[in-house]
Amino acid sequence: MSNAVFPVALYREDTLKFHFRYNNQFNRTRNRYSVRRNRPGIKPEKNDRNTKKFLLYSISILFVILLGEILFQFIIAPRMLIEKIEIVTDDSFNLSDDEIMNIAGIRGKDFFLSVNTEKIKVNLEAYPLIKSANVLKIFPDTLKIELQAREPIAISLVNTEGITIPVAIDPEGVVFQIGSSISGWDLPVVSGVRFPDVKLGIKLPELLTPFLEDLQELKNSSYSLFSLISEIKFINKMDIDYEVVLFFNHSPIQVRIGNRLDETLLKYIMLLLDLTDRGELENIEEFDLRSGEVVFKTGED
Repeated sequence: MSNAVFPVALYREDTLKFHFRYNNQFNRTRNRYSVRRNRPGIKPEKNDRNTKKFLLYSISILFVILLGEILFQFIIAPRMLIEKIEIVTDDSFNLSDDEIMNIAGIRGKDFFLSVNTEKIKVNLEAYPLIKSANVLKIFPDTLKIELQAREPIAISLVNTEGITIPVAIDPEGVVFQIGSSISGWDLPVVSGVRFPDVKLGIKLPELLTPFLEDLQELKNSSYSLFSLISEIKFINKMDIDYEVVLFFNHSPIQVRIGNRLDETLLKYIMLLLDLTDRGELENIEEFDLRSGEVVFKTGED
């Protein structure tokens, strides 16, 4: 009986020793890692203090910025005046700075924040001589005005009360110069148009604007060809369309075309006129190019 019990007791004793050694080793390892984790570093209390300082500094800075903005908006800015006005125009502009400021509605020194740039722009562009205006406020005390003047593309002669008055017309069909104020006289004369009155700002019918824009493009691309045109006669077709008769400085022959004009067409017309000058085409009074083909009208027709 005793031999049967001993191995069990020995086994239990060995087991207890094993567990005891294992537990001791585990506790030593755990304590070592615990010591590592608890080594001196940034303490939680110190970290909290730093966070509070950062938040306090941030709030202080925001408060100062907000206070500065309030002071500027309600105390400083309302007292800022326009001290300088810059007016930028091209060489063809014949209005003085005082006249421009009067048209713009600027009276004396206005407050910087109260200046309405859009209203000034509208006032300026309502004046017939001015094609476009750009108005800018430049901090802290400057108002800049950039103006583009209208350029004449043709002249028309208006009869009123028995008097013939010349008027200058721009590519938009706007009359912006009258009489002696016209700056350019070496331009084609427009005829066949009735003006209800002679005053600045009146416009030709919108129907004619595309042809005037063609003239402007021709003037820009080939001024030598443009300068050969002496007269442009608009012929109304039941108020819904029109055709054009061109007259030239160097030839008595008139040329009837449709309602558009470009450099290629004008070069072709010059070729036809050159043929008549050389005597290859005789007794011609008119070329008709409305159909796209040349139709001759002679003095015998």
